[in-house]
Amino acid sequence: MNTVSKLPAQVLGISQDYNNLDLPKSQEVVGRLISFGIRCTWTEDEVNALANNIAAAAKKAMTVVSA
Repeated sequence: MNTVSKLPAQVLGISQDYNNLDLPKSQEVVGRLISFGIRCTWTEDEVNALANNIAAAAKKAMTVVSA
């Protein structure tokens, strides 16, 4: 890639091998969050309840990981 100046990765070096990156806990969480259904007939309260449940699950997962 041609650039006006060197990219930070060229100057500092790449700190992580992104081709072989393995984050099993993160991938498990993301895999579960990507697939959830919302019906077009749901009320705003039902969508808000789902959002609150997702937020609570994410907070719980982050607490377990950081503990």
